[in-house]
Amino acid sequence: MIYENYRSTRIEEPPHRQHKHVSFVYTPSAFRIPHSAFHLLFAICYLLFVIRQSVMLNDIRIIIHTAKGDLEATLIPADAPIATANFLNLAQRKFYDGLIFHRVVPAFVIQGGDPAGTGRGDPGYRFENESRKSLSHETVGVLAMANAGPDTNGSQFYVTLAQLNPTHVKMLDDGYTIFGRLTKGIEIANQIAQGDKISSVTILDPVEPLFQNQKERLQEWNKVLDRKFGSRIAPVTTT
Repeated sequence: MIYENYRSTRIEEPPHRQHKHVSFVYTPSAFRIPHSAFHLLFAICYLLFVIRQSVMLNDIRIIIHTAKGDLEATLIPADAPIATANFLNLAQRKFYDGLIFHRVVPAFVIQGGDPAGTGRGDPGYRFENESRKSLSHETVGVLAMANAGPDTNGSQFYVTLAQLNPTHVKMLDDGYTIFGRLTKGIEIANQIAQGDKISSVTILDPVEPLFQNQKERLQEWNKVLDRKFGSRIAPVTTT
């Protein structure tokens, strides 16, 4: 947000100028704000409120229940609102329940969320990357979207298992969207084998502000999900 500083400039009158006494008479209209100015002020305040609400999206905690144990994570909608809304919507609709971790690379990543279980499946739609220079794969337990190239994100996600070398870090930072981090369960993540299932995903914090922020996207995605998966997934509860 850019803040503008206003400086008051006072022009001094010549000392020899004579001043006449002017009396000020109070009338109610003297301090009345014109209707047009009031409406403009209201519009500006409302716009600032909307902008603040969109920026101040709180972190959301989740638990991914797996065959080997629980993975606790914190999602970061303020940095990746699209990816976070997508994941939470799929989780809320029980899309991930029963899906497998189809890719496991020891000391690198576990990857899941593919409805086909092969690494080639998707939810029926794709969305763009959200890269942030402030986010990096330098730490262990990064939760990010898997994709098949730029702007091909869908339902697949991965978790990093160990400290990565700088080459891997740069490659992942440049091409993938980070939307959360594990806060507990990295030892569980390292025990997961290819074919292990995601039992369910529990959402611990309110999603409504984020879902309102991404309302149009969610409506579009849910229509696609309903057509493609029907009764296999749960109905929409919040949009």
